[in-house]
Amino acid sequence: MPINEEILKIKDIILNSVDCERIYLFGSYAYGTPTADSDYDFYVVLKDDFPEKPIIAMEMINRSLMNFNTRMPIDVLANYKNRFEYRSSQPTIERKINKEGILLYG
Repeated sequence: MPINEEILKIKDIILNSVDCERIYLFGSYAYGTPTADSDYDFYVVLKDDFPEKPIIAMEMINRSLMNFNTRMPIDVLANYKNRFEYRSSQPTIERKINKEGILLYG
């Protein structure tokens, strides 16, 4: 599925919110199966030395996105790079994102 301007703008807002290694789009928009109820799903791979816990990073990103009007709701997950890579080797959402998600940054 082609990446639209709205997705690119969200990526830029995320980049301005936290120091990250990678940003993935995953879920129905990445896999080409969106429906009327779909949302945008982003996974942010934080640098290992990011000073806050991933939950704080998600809160920071969500605060930055609060005033951005989108056609779809936005869900954001985040974790440290070392945790993302470890979990990518297990049967987890990170594995699916690593294999099938769209890398928007990194």
